[in-house]
Amino acid sequence: MIPARAIIPIVTAIAFCSCAKQHQSPSWSDIKRKEMVAQQIVSRGITDECVIDAMLAVERHKFVPDQYEKFAYDDYPLPIGEGQTISQPYIVALMTELVNLRQADR
Repeated sequence: MIPARAIIPIVTAIAFCSCAKQHQSPSWSDIKRKEMVAQQIVSRGITDECVIDAMLAVERHKFVPDQYEKFAYDDYPLPIGEGQTISQPYIVALMTELVNLRQADR
């Protein structure tokens, strides 16, 4: 089960499905997110553009304890406290795609 604090930002990003471009140099997390989406999400068959956009937009490193921040975009779950984990990115993308959310969904 995905903790609410991990899925809410993804669902919000999907609901708005924006593709806003930033006009600044990419940060380490921007680079890691793009690599994560290419290597773990798209290459495994996730095709919903809103899910892909959400996975590119959500800064996973902000949802894990500081000591795990550098691992936030890796292909495994991470502890987030209270015996809970944030699921690996592919599983989050797969479950989100299977829900088949649309912009009007709330």
